[in-house]
Amino acid sequence: MTTDPPTGDDSGGSAGGERTDASVLQGLLDDLLVQDVDRHERALAELADVGDERVVAHLVDAATLHAVASDWENLGFPEVFRGRDPPYAFQHPETRFPGVVDALCSIADPDFDQPGVAWLQWESWYTQTDPETLDGYVDWKVRFYRTYHPTVGHLLDTDPKHPDFDGVRWGSTGPTVLHPLNYPDWTTADAHLEPDDVVYGFRVGSDAYAVPRYLLFPHEFANFDLGGERLALSYCTMCNSPVLYDATVADGTADGPRQFASTGCLWNGNKLMYDEETLTLWNQQTGTPVAGPEYARHRDRVDADEDGVSLSFRPVSQTTWRDWRAAHPESATLAPDTGYDLDYEFYRDYDGFVKRHYWENDDVFHPGVRAEPSALDDRTYVYGVDAAAGLHAYPVDAVRETWPVADEVDGRRVVALPLDGDVAVYDAPDAPLSRHDEGDGSGGGSGGGETVLVDGEGRRWTPTHDALVPEGGRHEEGTATYDRVPGRHGLWLAFRPHYDTVHVARTDSPGAPESHAEVRER
Repeated sequence: MTTDPPTGDDSGGSAGGERTDASVLQGLLDDLLVQDVDRHERALAELADVGDERVVAHLVDAATLHAVASDWENLGFPEVFRGRDPPYAFQHPETRFPGVVDALCSIADPDFDQPGVAWLQWESWYTQTDPETLDGYVDWKVRFYRTYHPTVGHLLDTDPKHPDFDGVRWGSTGPTVLHPLNYPDWTTADAHLEPDDVVYGFRVGSDAYAVPRYLLFPHEFANFDLGGERLALSYCTMCNSPVLYDATVADGTADGPRQFASTGCLWNGNKLMYDEETLTLWNQQTGTPVAGPEYARHRDRVDADEDGVSLSFRPVSQTTWRDWRAAHPESATLAPDTGYDLDYEFYRDYDGFVKRHYWENDDVFHPGVRAEPSALDDRTYVYGVDAAAGLHAYPVDAVRETWPVADEVDGRRVVALPLDGDVAVYDAPDAPLSRHDEGDGSGGGSGGGETVLVDGEGRRWTPTHDALVPEGGRHEEGTATYDRVPGRHGLWLAFRPHYDTVHVARTDSPGAPESHAEVRER
């Protein structure tokens, strides 16, 4: 998709092969920005008659807003808000665009017109086909959301923007309902937790913390001040992907740590978040800015061959309360009284639309994620580590099965191992590496015994949340520990669109630093 003007004649094209003057199309699109539903209907009918595919992107935006605003009870997100009044802006009739699906069917090839799902089908088709888009689309999109969803439009209305900002898609929600958990209470009691509850565990110094997914789900973000450290935990519901950051921005435009929240939009299928201090928009997956003041600084630094502006990842484990508590019996957990009157139980054994549609349905693509050949199925869960030479990805189930998985990241020898029912990556001791099997060998507190790594000199190592340490924690004089390499989790499709180069670590030859199963460069 591009917002650059076509070369030569900017009159564009249509489904019937005729050319339409761009000013005519822009005038009709501008009618959709006027809060008059009758004017919307007339403009859409004229756009259908013209049949120019350069307006498809605009109409997909309108179709999505029309569907959600018209049927909040079934399509609103987060789902626990569906029984409540929709956001105030959606209650106005001017947020309706009657005839928008019919116009799309007239302009483009597909005939997606099934009520309740047509908007999803059009969104997926648009992502995969990438039709030419009328110049000025990004400016129109910002005006569109400023008019009909002001809290989202206000955030998008920032400069400068990444060149691919036209790829931002609205995720059917926004800051009016996605309130982050800011500096919540903690407890050492666990009556509100069940052994199989998914938790996101991390440590600050010697203290362990666990955030239950079912409490975080309808917020998508939590900001913490723990032991004098400011942290931000992001959760992309569509990607089932938690990321923990240091909330202090290195070399940023504003001093001090930031407080983060979700925009309700997506960037290449992943959460687009913002910081409240500068209203910079950030790519959740990479921790880098994509629009606003911090993006300006980031761009200038990269252009000067300096390190860009970014957030630092902190280690976080995605596991069950059973496994986290077994490894960290003293762990605090997020208190269930969050101050919000929400039905959190809905998310405990979650089987809602997002899980069925985006986590499990191989026929569905996330908005902004294009299909492409890859060594991994898009719905493979991976643990990703950033490097100068691109992303290194470690398939979670394969690591659990075939550990140790040796790799080299930026000339640094590393090893992936099971940990607390999850996986983690560490600096590696001397090769060759092998496992000291206990139980069934799966290790990591998953019922298969403890993970014990054996190095080339026969020494045994045990993974902890922060480092590889001598087995049993015994430190002989002169014996070093090996630090954990920060990374994050998610579906493979949440990672691959954000990197020009990806390396999928081999898991068929454990213990030896092998080449990768896939090295892909765009």
